[in-house]
Amino acid sequence: GAVGVTVNMSERFALQQQLVENDKFESLAALARGIAHDFNNLLVGIVGNASLISLELPQDSTAHARLTKITRAAECASDFTSQLLAYSGKSSTEREEVQISEIATEMLELLEDTFSSRIEVVNKCPQDLPSISADATQVRQVAMNLIKNAADALGEKGGQIKINTQIRSPKTALDSSKPTHVCLSVSDTGPGIDEKTKRRIFDPFFSTKSAGRGLGLSTVLGIVKTHRASIEVESIPNEGTSFHVFFPIRN
Repeated sequence: GAVGVTVNMSERFALQQQLVENDKFESLAALARGIAHDFNNLLVGIVGNASLISLELPQDSTAHARLTKITRAAECASDFTSQLLAYSGKSSTEREEVQISEIATEMLELLEDTFSSRIEVVNKCPQDLPSISADATQVRQVAMNLIKNAADALGEKGGQIKINTQIRSPKTALDSSKPTHVCLSVSDTGPGIDEKTKRRIFDPFFSTKSAGRGLGLSTVLGIVKTHRASIEVESIPNEGTSFHVFFPIRN
């Protein structure tokens, strides 16, 4: 009898824990929806005012070029709020023909100003690769998170970040002689990742930093799965890390 009671109590505790987790998710989802809505309203004001000011400036002026960059950055930020809505279950992916090289270069240019002066950037993204069927906003988020992750790995010490796009098959491909994927690779010359850490890097809120950013790589993995893509991580201690994301050319 005692054993039966123990089992029942254990099942009851597990059910209670699941209910608590569900409540937490619902609360986070509601918070995400609220933040996305309010943040989007602020961005509308930024884009609107920047556009009005740019109309009053000569198109060949430095100020006009900078305002254009501000507008583009705000529009990308607005796109990313849709990811909060996706997390809350209030959004869906929108597939279109996407050029990965174009997106990778765009995100690199937007983020480059935030890097340490000791970081060297190498862009190897040819513009003649086949397009893929994907959600452009989510591909931007993959590129952004991987680039930011590489910059974080280098820190103030600096080093090199290399962005590369090419036609290449993942290691799991049955026939690697016939590449069917476009691969986005982001590499850094940082300290590398040990095997124990590598097993956890895609866990939500896991970070090796005391003030980590939490959802970056878990978001990348979620987007990869949504696109029936795959991701590979290569890392050598004291030499660096490379992330390779393989998007099917025909989805």
